[in-house]
Amino acid sequence: MLSVIAIFVILTVAVAPAITSTIQSSRIGMAAQFVTEEIHAARAAAVARNKPMELCFLRGTAGVGGFFEQLAIRSLEQDGGKKWIDKNRKLPEGVVISGDSALSPVVGAQTEHSNSRGEKEVCLLFTPSGEMSLTTVSGDPPQEYYITLGALADLQKAPGVFPTNFATIRVDPQNSQTTLHRP
Repeated sequence: MLSVIAIFVILTVAVAPAITSTIQSSRIGMAAQFVTEEIHAARAAAVARNKPMELCFLRGTAGVGGFFEQLAIRSLEQDGGKKWIDKNRKLPEGVVISGDSALSPVVGAQTEHSNSRGEKEVCLLFTPSGEMSLTTVSGDPPQEYYITLGALADLQKAPGVFPTNFATIRVDPQNSQTTLHRP
């Protein structure tokens, strides 16, 4: 009986990291698909409503520095106001969008600011023609438009370096089309 228990414990210890890695990889994949869908939804809303829309990447009041965990879409009104058209949606547990300009130029090239709800944000602007641009560029605009998602723990260990497990979404600013890359 002790031999069976010992073998079970050894197998559990050996398999646990692989299971954890698989779960994290699945979460990153779901998050990448979610962000891609939000980009398409913001573009579609801009075209359908014939008004500029912003897709905002949010840290929130309890956000982790340098990483974004939530997204929300808002419209830009003719009177200069901004109106949220949906509530914040959170990425899967433990997955974040890197705010580092080397990993996510779309986010990192912008100046982060606080919105009316006290959340730190950067946004992408979608026009009724379907084009995308950055709302607040600090310095030169990026050459490439992409966003990198990964596990918070992995991105914190080595800032500015692509972790082993990540997803990158490239966005074409002319037509807002996306391409997903997974290593």
